Amino acid sequence: MRTVQEQIGKVTTIVQGLLDQARRPLLNKTEVAAGELVEGVCELARPSLAAAGIALRTVVGPGLLLDVDAGQLEQVLLNLITNSIDAMPEGGELLVTAGASGGYVEITVADSGTGIDPLHVGRVFDPLFTTKERGKGTGLGLTIARDVVAAHGGTIAVASRHDEGTEVKVRLPQVRPAEVQPPSPDGGRRQPPSPDGGRRRHA
Repeated sequence: MRTVQEQIGKVTTIVQGLLDQARRPLLNKTEVAAGELVEGVCELARPSLAAAGIALRTVVGPGLLLDVDAGQLEQVLLNLITNSIDAMPEGGELLVTAGASGGYVEITVADSGTGIDPLHVGRVFDPLFTTKERGKGTGLGLTIARDVVAAHGGTIAVASRHDEGTEVKVRLPQVRPAEVQPPSPDGGRRQPPSPDGGRRRHA
């Protein structure tokens, strides 16, 4: 009976994931600091990382702004960190970084886990494809992550070596701070009106 319930639960999860994938992501964008977003997600994941014996390190550059749906991007990053936890059953190291790269903010999640077989790396974004053991993954997490990132005008890529770890890079358009207008020659002070109301006098 328990096995049947577990299978029903898994099917329900898969169906719900497919429905989520079928919907075009609706974005509620706001301007956020990439550093705050990354640090916030890492804080949420810290208890799970500690319980798994995984040492976390973050390196975040200053002044990185994004125009994103923060909630959806948080879910993407949490999914990547969860994948890393699953790939390090005996503990390990996780490095999360954020930096500027050619007009984009590049967020990297790199682990020292089991890695992915070279034959499978090209399929990690395929719906329902998973390298996890039965019952641990639906095969939809990276597919949905790719769709969310693409909806933001960004890209996501995976590099991995078997038994050496995996690195996932998310690139999102960087928001440039508004340029400061140079001061006017008069120092920004308004000039008093001329006695003739600004009209030119002709000789």
